[in-house]
Amino acid sequence: MNLPQVNFRVTQSRPLSPSEGYENSLTITIDTKSYDFLENPTTGHRIFTGRSTPVYPPALINICLLSSSPHDIFRQLLREQAIHDTNRPHVLAYLAKQISAAAISLGFGRNGFVMDIDYKVVYANVVVRSDPPPRDESLSLRASLLRLVLLGGVRYREETKGLKMETEPCCSICLDPLVSRGSNSKRGVPTRMTCSHVFHDGCLLELLQRKNTCPLCRTVLYDRSTILNTED
Repeated sequence: MNLPQVNFRVTQSRPLSPSEGYENSLTITIDTKSYDFLENPTTGHRIFTGRSTPVYPPALINICLLSSSPHDIFRQLLREQAIHDTNRPHVLAYLAKQISAAAISLGFGRNGFVMDIDYKVVYANVVVRSDPPPRDESLSLRASLLRLVLLGGVRYREETKGLKMETEPCCSICLDPLVSRGSNSKRGVPTRMTCSHVFHDGCLLELLQRKNTCPLCRTVLYDRSTILNTED
């Protein structure tokens, strides 16, 4: 487990008058939790998931402070608090230093005092997550172009419905007839672009992934940035 962050806070304290005695009473609440974070492996940025779990049950320690020395306080805390992991001595050593400073400021050795301490220990449980996979623009472009070509096929069928062609037109990309007798061409079905030229949809789809203009009149049939944004 990684080294924790700690927060020491004196919630209330007061020196005792001689009539109240010279005892130095401490009440210490230790709350140890683990907070879950997601870390971006590329940027190192961490996001708190909102989930926290207790590492140990909250501990309540009531002691009579016998010395203001951080070393002596540390040994006294060790006797009071069971050690569950290798980080706990580090946690208690810092607590002992803070108690020592607070006790001296309250007049340790000159008068007694009472002091309540809230001590929070926070571990960060970091889960490294992968970034969302980069968008494959080639697939997005192909999907958008497919819709464009299919729309042209609908346009062609509506315009030629019921008409009989005097000549059998050919696709100017592959030079095969646009319509094969008995079944669709292996290159697809006819599709009409906004410039009015007609091609096999399969031929046009492959061509438009390399160029954005009509192969006959050079009319621009789509804008790459616009069609990708439309895909979003």
